[in-house]
Amino acid sequence: MLYKKFQLIKNEIDTGNYSLACKLLAEIEFDEKSNASKALHAALLEKLPHSDNNASYAKLEQATYSHLSDFDSQNIKPGISIVSCCMNRNENLLKALKTWVKLPVDEIVIVDWSSKHPVCDTIKEINDARIKILRVEDESKWVLTYGFNVGLRFASYSKVFKFDADIEVSEDFLERNSINSQQFVRGYWKSALDQGLDSQVFVNGSFGAYKQHLKDIGYYNELIRTYGWDDSDLYERLASNCGLSTTYLDFKSILHMEQKAGDRTAHQDVIIDNYLGVVPTTEFNNQRNKFIGRTTEYWNINRLQNYDIIKLDNNNWALKRTTQEINIPNYLIADANSYAAMHFLWHREPQLISKSSLYKELAQFIFREYESGVHFDITKELLGELDNNHMVIEFNSKNSSFRDFLNECINIAKSKRMRLYALVHGDSFLHKRLGDLNGFVEVITLTETLASAISEVRTKNGLEPISIDNMPLSKETVEKTLESLFNPKVYIDAQHGLGNRIRAIGSAAAIANKTGRELVIVWQSDHHCECEFDDLFDYQGKVIKESFLNEASLSMDVYNYMEIEAGSCKDKLIEINDSSHLYLRAAYTFNSPYSHWDTENEFIRSLIPTKEIQDLVEDFNLSNCIAAHIRMEAGAGLDHNTYDSVENWTQEGHDQLHFWREKSHYSHFIKRIDEILNSNSNVKLFLATDLPETYSVFEDYYGERLVYLKRELYDRSKEQIKYALADAILLSRASKLLGSTWSSFSELAMRMSTTYREIEMSGRDF
Repeated sequence: MLYKKFQLIKNEIDTGNYSLACKLLAEIEFDEKSNASKALHAALLEKLPHSDNNASYAKLEQATYSHLSDFDSQNIKPGISIVSCCMNRNENLLKALKTWVKLPVDEIVIVDWSSKHPVCDTIKEINDARIKILRVEDESKWVLTYGFNVGLRFASYSKVFKFDADIEVSEDFLERNSINSQQFVRGYWKSALDQGLDSQVFVNGSFGAYKQHLKDIGYYNELIRTYGWDDSDLYERLASNCGLSTTYLDFKSILHMEQKAGDRTAHQDVIIDNYLGVVPTTEFNNQRNKFIGRTTEYWNINRLQNYDIIKLDNNNWALKRTTQEINIPNYLIADANSYAAMHFLWHREPQLISKSSLYKELAQFIFREYESGVHFDITKELLGELDNNHMVIEFNSKNSSFRDFLNECINIAKSKRMRLYALVHGDSFLHKRLGDLNGFVEVITLTETLASAISEVRTKNGLEPISIDNMPLSKETVEKTLESLFNPKVYIDAQHGLGNRIRAIGSAAAIANKTGRELVIVWQSDHHCECEFDDLFDYQGKVIKESFLNEASLSMDVYNYMEIEAGSCKDKLIEINDSSHLYLRAAYTFNSPYSHWDTENEFIRSLIPTKEIQDLVEDFNLSNCIAAHIRMEAGAGLDHNTYDSVENWTQEGHDQLHFWREKSHYSHFIKRIDEILNSNSNVKLFLATDLPETYSVFEDYYGERLVYLKRELYDRSKEQIKYALADAILLSRASKLLGSTWSSFSELAMRMSTTYREIEMSGRDF
């Protein structure tokens, strides 16, 4: 909106109507909390001409408004630029930026690609005049080639180093990685593997090159718009078009931060599961983008996207894309997908693949999916609404686009709160695609079993039996058949840390067990718990990796116990409706007659830790140990982590947290532990705590009588959460627990234990 109003003011200035321009400027509404809005408003007020002064207007336009292509046409200055880009990975960027500012470079250009929280707010603690932030507004999807091209084109110095937002560098990086006019330097994934640095393959996208060479090849190829091959395409063109030699980055000078694999494909329309259930994801994305990059009209600088750009101050710019992306025909995308799949087959060793099975199966999938340049085809349109509660669609392969048709059906079902059934003709791949849609689609494969069930209904209604080859799907037939096929589920969207999540899952499992429902665990990794459920447990049930609270509210019975969230209903009685799924979201147990301590813990104790975690605990014998869990982090002055912030609870809850954390200070524990150990010289102490300082104090104080699981991490990372589960298991094996009150982790140990003879809690019992 600011862009439109600014353009209107600019037009009035162009025509000399300064009084109207001033009036329009005075009417601009801007967000008081937005530095960008305030800076733009101030710049306009200060620079708007108040008389017929063309020079004044020219100064205004030059200072505040232009096009990105204008910046790219300016003279290149001798020096070094760093270019990076970020979309919702602000914390990684902040950590990486602290290493970049130590380098003797001339500017650091950061493109903020419509991050939810503006980058300028995230990095405000770093006061460095070399940092320039270009915030591109209104972009819903992450497109690496678009975002980095903004930064590369804006860069004003002769040498450019490009880093992703998750790349840290050493202080001697520039000395270790020099470039000249005859070469460029780049990361190389294979070099990382050759050196045994598997986690560093993702420095592949870091490079250093001359700005002029990047201009000569048109920067990144913007026809590549998803994860995979974008960097390799650029490297190929630097080498072939500019005749440059290649050197590789020194791995001792650069580090890729470990993170979830899904972060690299977040906010993209890209296949993240093995393609057709067969082709590995990374290889598929690389090969399809390679095909698109090489077979389209060769990329050049004249096809770049363009942007309006406003200078807010010396370090901040606001941009908005003004051009439409170049259309890539559906048939070309289909060909690229087919090529990628076929490439997987023909470069495999013969003994690793069955030509008579896999090749034939894959070829059939490709032919059916792309024969007409569309995804899947459907023979029958919407069959109709069934008693206003159900909608049925059938998939085969003849008429319209699978994705468009399915999305249309889902939208109708959501808007009318109907259950959606998909009848599939024995297609395992399509079955999986539909099954990934969580609770919105009940997938039913058309088999002889289903045909028999429908025949039975037809017989009861005086109709002739049928076979699967000739199965009529009338509204009446399907309506009477599907009622008996509905499988009600309990979706448990577990929140916050490990202890919170496990107790919520245990409570939901108790409800599911007592009501005959299938349990589906919804476990989304976040800053509270940066791991997946299968990192911790060998679990055979269904697990979904993303929450879908808003969507669930359209078709399920939803109970949200997270009191800081809109529409929450903590402690509301869970009521069972046999015709609906339950979607439960909580970090706590649920108010239900089916959920109580014993039934919850029965499920929790049935969970089998992964072999990795079992290996961590197998050498410990705690039969002659008391156990202490000391929870101090998140107390007053120790709540600086995002997962301990007041934003996670109500103010009352946060005040209680501070109160009980003070009661669980290690000094309170030492007094009680001394009493116990002094009365029995053979007893040892197993300790689990959340701060390394506490371990040091106890090791000095108790010496050989102390037992604990050593680790290097004290955060919420995947590796640390694994150690946390191991700690909980070990705590649960002692004969006595000294726990921290108001700690779900102490509670987790209690829930898992079958050996405790006595439990004492801080602030209550000692």
